[in-house]
Amino acid sequence: MAKALAAVGRELAASACRTALKGEKRSALPPRSWVLDEGTTKSDLEHALLPRAAVLLLLFEGVPLEDAAVLLDAEPQLVRKARRLAWVQLTMNLAE
Repeated sequence: MAKALAAVGRELAASACRTALKGEKRSALPPRSWVLDEGTTKSDLEHALLPRAAVLLLLFEGVPLEDAAVLLDAEPQLVRKARRLAWVQLTMNLAE
């Protein structure tokens, strides 16, 4: 995991800067009745997931916040913010 994160270190640092600057305005989520379209491809899923290292580590891999912050070389508060923003964006991307 550390090698994979090191390989995208610059991209993660740039993403961390963008996340720190991003506002906390609420985005509209799809309705609770929403389901993933049957025509969704692997490429669609990859596009929705690719920039979301925080969601992958924290939610899917179960990595503790403090450990994810070390792996992502970011403050825990920033990782927490990234998780919130990414989760909303992931849901919206999949709903498209």
